[in-house]
Amino acid sequence: MTHEVNARLTWRIRRQAGIPYPRGEQFATPARFDHQGDDWASDAWSVVVRASAPVASDSSQPVRVRFLMDNAPHDWLVSGRKFELYEGRLVLAEGVIE
Repeated sequence: MTHEVNARLTWRIRRQAGIPYPRGEQFATPARFDHQGDDWASDAWSVVVRASAPVASDSSQPVRVRFLMDNAPHDWLVSGRKFELYEGRLVLAEGVIE
């Protein structure tokens, strides 16, 4: 079951000039959703992010987002829901489901 939604990322990592996709056009990474507490890692889910366009000058980027696993809580992917993308302890980007 693939439930893919539109979202907008704001990248928090430094971008290199001339690189339109900081982590590639498609990548998977753990996400922390706004309703999860500090112990979110005990109930963490990875998302697949697919770029819809290059990163804009304000560091925002339209993307498509879906969970990596079919048994993920797809009801979390609702309009207005906020999330952060992680690589280890580093916050790569903040996002919001459109």
